Amino acid sequence: MILLCQARFMRECLTHPELGYYVSRADIGAHGDFTTSPEQTPVFSRLLAKWCDWSYEAMGSPEYFRLIELGPGTGKNISNLLPALSPATRKAAHVHLVEISPLLRDRQAAALGVTAAAHAEKNDLVVRAPSEEIPASYTQPYRGGTVEVSANDYPLEMSSQWTNEAGA
Repeated sequence: MILLCQARFMRECLTHPELGYYVSRADIGAHGDFTTSPEQTPVFSRLLAKWCDWSYEAMGSPEYFRLIELGPGTGKNISNLLPALSPATRKAAHVHLVEISPLLRDRQAAALGVTAAAHAEKNDLVVRAPSEEIPASYTQPYRGGTVEVSANDYPLEMSSQWTNEAGA
């Protein structure tokens, strides 16, 4: 008998290098296995854009800040959000997408108009592979999702959960 906690089981089901859902098919959207609010309408993304504008102003309108989306799926949310940002917020935003699925990274790159999914840059848009290549100070609860956010940066994370390496 092999004991496997549910979190480990789900991680393997979703991210196994050969058989994982997000690695082998990732069928997201109205006609896929499941859909999300941004896939249906841009309203949610526009609301997030307003929140980003307010947060940017509340931070004192710094020269730049990091806008980080964890598990951005098809890129629909960020591609609807960016045009809805105020010009000042958009100019200061350094966008980072953290995605474990190579299939979805390609879809995100296409949605944002960048030519390659790994380390492609267009203006300040960056689509990155979420691996050991990105230094760790905060970690998402799935394998490979590590992003550095230093005390000198101003991050806005579109995420449901962050945990630090100490588990706090």
